[in-house]
Amino acid sequence: MNKIKKNIKFVLFSVLMTCVSFYSTHIFALSSDWVINDKSKVRLISSKTNTDNLDTILIGLEYELEPGWKTYWKSPGGGGFPQNLVWNNSENISQINIEWPTPTQFQILGLDSIGYLESVIFPMEIKLLDINKMTKINLNTNYLVCKHICIPGNANLYLEIPPGIGEYTNFLYDIEKAKSNIPLTDINLSALNEVKVYATQSAQTVEINIIADSQKNFVNTNIYIHTPFGLPVYNPINELSFNLKNISSKFNFNKKQFSEKNFPIEVIINDQNHNYKFSKNITLEDSISNIFIKDQLIYILLISLLGGFILNLMPCVFPVLSIKLMSVLNNKYSSIRLSFIYTSLGILSSFLLLASFFLILKQLNFSVSWGMQFQEPHFLIFILLVLTVFSLNTLGLFEINLPSSIKRSNIFNQGNSFFAKNFFNGFFCNTLGYSLLCTFHRYCYNCSIYTKFINIILNFYFYGIWYESSIFGCSSIP
Repeated sequence: MNKIKKNIKFVLFSVLMTCVSFYSTHIFALSSDWVINDKSKVRLISSKTNTDNLDTILIGLEYELEPGWKTYWKSPGGGGFPQNLVWNNSENISQINIEWPTPTQFQILGLDSIGYLESVIFPMEIKLLDINKMTKINLNTNYLVCKHICIPGNANLYLEIPPGIGEYTNFLYDIEKAKSNIPLTDINLSALNEVKVYATQSAQTVEINIIADSQKNFVNTNIYIHTPFGLPVYNPINELSFNLKNISSKFNFNKKQFSEKNFPIEVIINDQNHNYKFSKNITLEDSISNIFIKDQLIYILLISLLGGFILNLMPCVFPVLSIKLMSVLNNKYSSIRLSFIYTSLGILSSFLLLASFFLILKQLNFSVSWGMQFQEPHFLIFILLVLTVFSLNTLGLFEINLPSSIKRSNIFNQGNSFFAKNFFNGFFCNTLGYSLLCTFHRYCYNCSIYTKFINIILNFYFYGIWYESSIFGCSSIP
């Protein structure tokens, strides 16, 4: 008898716990069923069990992908497309606003893309027509997931949220965590002081410039751009101030990718200290070169000539010029003019070598900001050592001997190594100047990244010609 009573008590207890468990699950979890596709599954989750008598409710659109699979941001780059949402058959809904968490950049099938890895929740704010009616969310999402191949997915999701006072569900934490990864839109809540965005157009390209000033350092900063044109992913040229609190980024695109002159743009600035979204309507403005000089090559060459001439008047060049001019004292009066010519050949050769180096960088798609070397202590120590060696050599404390194979060659032994001495004097002095002449070298480097092969060579050639103007001037004096 006692055994029967114990069994009855156990059964009643089990039924009670089952009911409590069902009731608790119903109260603290509100979601649609998972819709399972190949390599992915999708569902809707709610932060509350009821609408709480509010005209706006918060839910989440949750994606779970298999390990290594990715889905896309709203400007995905090459090879993908963002999710497309349709909610026409929903009831008691006037508007749905979806928020996009900050994405990451990755490569899929050799293409640079922007999106999310393995899992993501998109917070969605739903505006209701009537707070006293049942809200029926009927959402269709069409999306793409990729790894070694790309697989499209489609899901019809349904979720009902009743009116009345509600309780927080166990999805609240996940949705709030996703919202914390949404970029800030109020600059006063961020560490940024100011953000500027503008775009200029030339005959073939469009350059989007982003300038930001912050109270905190920019460290490994990622900048993502969203426009209506579906632009490809481009690694910008970033220039940082010495204190790392200012950043300037340049994005260059083919002009054919822009179908309108006026368009909205969203810019996300993201790193360990920043997560901010800047939105603005901008207009493509004609660049200075496009206004005054229609031929891009002529513009580049004129600036190269001007830059090379101005460099001779810059204080940072005086040590280099002095090294070149002091070599004259070691030559006979009759050969001074010839020594200037050989020195000029060395300078011009070093510029052509630099042009070849940048051409290789262009082919390898490297992005380098000229002038950043001055923020590296190791580089500064290296340059200090080089300057010391050059100075001691100039004072005659020691000589730099060329390899014996070069010394024995006929071309370098003409006139007791007269050609070799002056040629390499110009070559190595200008090589030293590479690290100092950052202002116009930066311009020449930028031109070399965004122009054709012949333009690169001519750019540095004319730059070197006018940089040699001081040498030519001295050689022309009787």
